Amino acid sequence: MLWQEHINRYAFAAEFVKDKNILDVACGTGYGSAYLAESGAKEVVGGDISKEAITYARKNVCNDKLNFALLDARQLPFPTGTLDVITSFETIEHLEKYMTFLAECKRILKSGGILICSTPNKKLTSPHTPKPLNPFHVREFYPMEYYKLITSYFSDVSLYGQHYFSLIRRIKSKALGVGGKVLSLVPEGNKIKTLIHKSTNSSPNMSKIGTENSRVMLNRNYCIAPFQDGLFKTPLYIVAVAKKT
Repeated sequence: MLWQEHINRYAFAAEFVKDKNILDVACGTGYGSAYLAESGAKEVVGGDISKEAITYARKNVCNDKLNFALLDARQLPFPTGTLDVITSFETIEHLEKYMTFLAECKRILKSGGILICSTPNKKLTSPHTPKPLNPFHVREFYPMEYYKLITSYFSDVSLYGQHYFSLIRRIKSKALGVGGKVLSLVPEGNKIKTLIHKSTNSSPNMSKIGTENSRVMLNRNYCIAPFQDGLFKTPLYIVAVAKKT
């Protein structure tokens, strides 16, 4: 599941990278950076603070348009106004100085440049707790908190969601576990259980996306879609697309 979440973010970002100079912050082992390079980017730099991750990426991920650099997201080693697109997936929640990171992103982007930045939705991951439940996270954000934070640095911001959580789906799932025995005792109960099972365990909707050299199977359940946040539907991850004007 985690790999599908990550690769779907890069598939979404690939729509913005054609003929552009890209920085992929917190690139890890580099497979996402390579995806962007193979999706039409002019040049991609994958950067990470982990020496081990960068060493692995340099040895195992090869593309003429791709380079890897050891860097700190709070002090990006690029001249002002030189990059077209910055991608940063699941990074900001790890940073104590997350505002410094956003200021750095704005500084190195060209006018019209785009930041694509995702983070977990606190509404689902650590609701009503002062600190994130994930011990590696410094700060998590509710959707409007995140929107206000990004708009304090970028004037043109659109929110998207990934891996939408459905309360109705969970209720159906619990009906199988909690109410399954009751349904077995009533007329037509087994038929009802079968219908619930089919609706909650349908086969994933898969499709091939990518270049000829890098085809990947994407589960559409993890695709990024326009943001929705309601009682019965909210995303596990919030994705901001912010333009420097």
